[in-house]
Amino acid sequence: MQNCLLPTAYCLLFALAGCNPGPAELPEAEVAKLRTERLLAEEPADAQGVLAVRQAVAEKAEGAEVTLVGVVGGMPNPLADTEPEFPWRPRQASFFVVDEATAAEFAKHTAEAGENHQDCPFCARRAAEQGDSVAVVNFTGPDAKVLPVDARQLFDLKADETVVIRGKARLLGGEVLVVDAKEMFVKK
Repeated sequence: MQNCLLPTAYCLLFALAGCNPGPAELPEAEVAKLRTERLLAEEPADAQGVLAVRQAVAEKAEGAEVTLVGVVGGMPNPLADTEPEFPWRPRQASFFVVDEATAAEFAKHTAEAGENHQDCPFCARRAAEQGDSVAVVNFTGPDAKVLPVDARQLFDLKADETVVIRGKARLLGGEVLVVDAKEMFVKK
């Protein structure tokens, strides 16, 4: 039943974020400053996966500081109707991460099937059922608005990279795990 509500909750998230292309991107000097401030040099040791953080937030920790680990993208797009560029939110410091165990399942299937899971009907159905394995990561400014710079540019971030995020977690509409991020470590 919970997964049936996810598309509605994700629609709410993106309706609140708006559908316009957003503000102009930041100047490169400001992007470089933000990159220096927000990227961690060392990996935090206390990270939890998307599913564990979701459970903790649902039980009692709404707005709590979390350290979350996840894979950027990591599965076929479960939000094709609302987020055609998954895992990215173009021109915004916002992207989607997937629980590491879920991403590993998709990677294993891809390796065994010898095809890209983005084109696999089985994977597409499975991804649609795994919405609770997805979290939205938003890097915000002092005004609490998502920074107007593409996360790929800000962090030199690529799909399928594993990241560790520090920030505050909440459930939007009781369904969508959102992390308002302060800092990030990218595993290379």
